[in-house]
Amino acid sequence: MSRIRSVNKQQWLADQIRRQVIDQKLVHGHRLPTDNELIQRYRVSRITVVQAMKKLVDEGFISREVGRGTFVQDRTRGGQMAVVLSRELMSTESSPYFRMTAAMLMQEIAGSERRWRGQMHLATLTHVRGEGPRELDILDQPDLLSSVRGVFTFHFMYERGSELEQHGIPWVTLGYSLSDPCVYFDHTDLLRQAMRHLAGVGCRTVGSLWQNIALIDTKFWLNTMSSAAARAGLDCPPECNFYQDNVIITERGGWELFHKFWKLPRKPDALFVRDEILARGVFRAALELGVRFPQDIRLIIGATHGVDVPHHQRVTRLESNPEMQVKEAMRMMDQLVSRQEPPSLQVALPYQFVPGDTA
Repeated sequence: MSRIRSVNKQQWLADQIRRQVIDQKLVHGHRLPTDNELIQRYRVSRITVVQAMKKLVDEGFISREVGRGTFVQDRTRGGQMAVVLSRELMSTESSPYFRMTAAMLMQEIAGSERRWRGQMHLATLTHVRGEGPRELDILDQPDLLSSVRGVFTFHFMYERGSELEQHGIPWVTLGYSLSDPCVYFDHTDLLRQAMRHLAGVGCRTVGSLWQNIALIDTKFWLNTMSSAAARAGLDCPPECNFYQDNVIITERGGWELFHKFWKLPRKPDALFVRDEILARGVFRAALELGVRFPQDIRLIIGATHGVDVPHHQRVTRLESNPEMQVKEAMRMMDQLVSRQEPPSLQVALPYQFVPGDTA
């Protein structure tokens, strides 16, 4: 029991000093009180102070110099930047966007003036709405956690974010997050541009195919789709929108969705497909069914810049640019690590329209 109380006191004292550093009440270069002064101020034993200081040294918050004292360290330089991505999204069956963007992040981290090191960390997803990664190895390895200065994640963090916050570790989400710092591609802009183009080429009705990889409320997408269509003067009947709940976007999913879509007794004039991986499945299904673009139906897709869309026609699409997203995410992380307030904690990026022959 006495050992438990001792450990709790060490943790408590370390928490007190760590919080002062995180809140910048103690800044880089500040000299901390001596061990004897800490013993008297906090009414703890010498071993408690020594162990608490050792913990803070291991975490990179302070340094102990013989004959000089204990000083607050600059945690904005050096250390590790963690890139968190699930095994599912790293697989070759998933969209190349995730692997491409993670690789770009690692490259940007390696070139940072702050001398950060990049490290990939795999999270295991719960696949349940309202929950983030079930496992995050950096939170289970104290020695590893002490070197982490920030986290880039492609997933909602939820309670894991609170745990990172307790350790003074900022994170940036690559994708939309309602409450966390994030850099995302504006889906409203995507749909607005797509609907405007389809209306401009004479379409009156439109449907959509998509996969709900975030497992969010499907009404959000349907409402956004219908609203964008209505603003462009298009009708978007609910029965013309097909989706699947899935952990990753797959070509098979696109194939299955298009087969369901093409069974509609009354088909719309145009189809919007959310992702280039889904589009590959759509093209395969269309070939089997003898469907031609744009003769039988006009097609426009969302896509990632730099990812090939294999089709004999130039595919009309709206592209997201991962390089732009990575640079904005790095800029935001740099400010968060430096304890500066970014101009905005939610940065929305536009899509670029690329004309083609399918719409």
